[in-house]
Amino acid sequence: MDANQRSYEAPRHRMVTARISPAVELARWMFERQGVPYAEQPHAPMLHAIFTLAAGGGVEIPVVTCAEGVWKGGPPTVAELAGKSPPDARIFSGDPAVAADEHQVVAFLFGHLLKQVRRLVYHRLLPYKAVIAPCVVEGTPLWERAFVYGLYGIWRRMMAAGLDFSPALIAQAPIDIEAAFVEVERRLADGRQFLGGEAPGSLDIVFSALTGPVIFPDEYCARLPKLAELPPDFRSYVEYMRERRGGRLVLEVYSQARGLPQPRLPLGKTSAPAPSARVLRFGANLLRRVSPNLSFASVRFVATWDGVREALANDVELRIGPVNAQRIEEVSGAFILGLDRSERELRERKALFAAFAAVDMARARAIIASESQGLLDAAAAGLGRIDVVNGYARLVAARSAVALFGIHGPSEPDLLRVTRAVFAHTFLNISNDATIRETAIAAGVELAAWIDADIARRRADGSAGPADLLGELMVQAPQSGFTDDDIRRNLAGMLVGAIDTTATAVANIVAEIGNDPSVARNMAADVGDPERLAGWCWELLRRHPHNPLLLRKTAVDTAIAGKAVAADTTIVALTLAAMNDPAAFPDPDRVDPGRPPDRYLHLGAGLHQCAGRAVNAFQIPMMVGALMQRRPTRFGALRMRGAFPDRLVVGIVPVVSAGIDPAGVDPVRVDPAWGVR
Repeated sequence: MDANQRSYEAPRHRMVTARISPAVELARWMFERQGVPYAEQPHAPMLHAIFTLAAGGGVEIPVVTCAEGVWKGGPPTVAELAGKSPPDARIFSGDPAVAADEHQVVAFLFGHLLKQVRRLVYHRLLPYKAVIAPCVVEGTPLWERAFVYGLYGIWRRMMAAGLDFSPALIAQAPIDIEAAFVEVERRLADGRQFLGGEAPGSLDIVFSALTGPVIFPDEYCARLPKLAELPPDFRSYVEYMRERRGGRLVLEVYSQARGLPQPRLPLGKTSAPAPSARVLRFGANLLRRVSPNLSFASVRFVATWDGVREALANDVELRIGPVNAQRIEEVSGAFILGLDRSERELRERKALFAAFAAVDMARARAIIASESQGLLDAAAAGLGRIDVVNGYARLVAARSAVALFGIHGPSEPDLLRVTRAVFAHTFLNISNDATIRETAIAAGVELAAWIDADIARRRADGSAGPADLLGELMVQAPQSGFTDDDIRRNLAGMLVGAIDTTATAVANIVAEIGNDPSVARNMAADVGDPERLAGWCWELLRRHPHNPLLLRKTAVDTAIAGKAVAADTTIVALTLAAMNDPAAFPDPDRVDPGRPPDRYLHLGAGLHQCAGRAVNAFQIPMMVGALMQRRPTRFGALRMRGAFPDRLVVGIVPVVSAGIDPAGVDPVRVDPAWGVR
């Protein structure tokens, strides 16, 4: 899917730039190659410093602001994006030896090209106002265009001072550029087409973007002068550089790999503080005490643990179809969480879970462990903090979902965007908001196309592929009677709930850890004990569940908790209230990781429990445990974007052994710079 076809999720990265800059061109290219949307705010060179400094950066561009902090310049931007890249789209190789060489080459290229190309090009072109001025003001505010054109002499002197046009550095610039070309051409001397082998790789892209203003590729995604407009001496230099092997490489890389640039996107809407979990618990407990079976019009609230369990277990008289079925079917097709007990539901459930039981869970565990560790390593080595939501939990959940279900999508951000859009309508759009519905239907079409393409590809290969859910459903299709449509519907249903349920649960657990310093200290002692660690997670999720209520509809006159309920009544089963009921959880204000696990209602109960509960039983504790090993000591506020957690920034340290001494854990504190609670 190219940039003009993609329906972007609201950007979470703001990039302050000067569009013509080769470092900015590289950043744009890397963002787009990873499929990560960004909001670019271009300014004229030198004038950009007003805005980069205001954003918390320096004078080097780009300056990227995101939840975790500020990326200052081209090398940190590449490093931060590399730290978040998914396994199937790594910026640098997964082989440590190869990656070490790639990092060395990138450092060499930045050292020999970043400042030198800018210094050389501006020194040659600044005397020609008509040639360079239109390029440097592209996309900038009106006052900046007026400044450059009206006060060109002043702006030109600012540029000369900022880039340091001292004779020695001006003389050194083409020497350093030549050294970079010689090194690249030496690596190509073995006959390979690209530095990355048969196709352009990250080294090719770094080299090509940084040398764009001396090669002048047509696909450079900012305005450059026309070759015919260049002064004769500089045009001769450019033509010579284009003809040599390194120059031809740049032109080939741009032709094959640059693609259409992302359209101009505004920064996403500001996220809002999450509702206080403490206040929600207070309200739920008050309702349970005062009126545990409150009726209002055709709605009945059930707030006791016994009442909620009874409501969820009675899947004959209390139906889920009237709640979920229409939204599920119009987005991704019927799925067991929208089907009431019937011959069809039982047949599809049996086939789905038989296939799921054959999936290679060890592979999923390995991916969760390695990706959790990798993201935390990169964050600790970079800014020393991580966004638990979009920089950690959603990414790990998406990567484990790819391993489990076998569906990738064009890019990881596309997978995250589509599954969230479908989830938002399917399970959360109770009011049937038209925008949410239309977005979800469009996303469902995308998701169906991905699954159909993967099925067709595996059939063409003559193999069901790895032991993931798609492969197992295909293998078992002759016995289960599943058609390709059955596979697509059920696979979509499993995938949609896998990512955001996990991410929300992890975010809520970590937010509760941040609210209680004693919990952080006590949990630290149990990080190496999977059973105790899981107990801590379920207890904290009990206090702040990802889904505080579940809905059902009565099919006939019935009774719940000894109270009569008429047919066609909406039942609101308040799981938050139920999991704070002293009858089931003695002393509910106490966090006790030793409580019986069958008491929790996080993932539902009865016939329509969360289909991925077996995975979340190990995935959520693994992700929380990996984070706790980093001794998180600074917690920002949990913030929401719509119905979903959007940001929770936590300070971390480099890797610590699992055997943490709880006495050595620093007190938890809230960092006001990351959002006041």
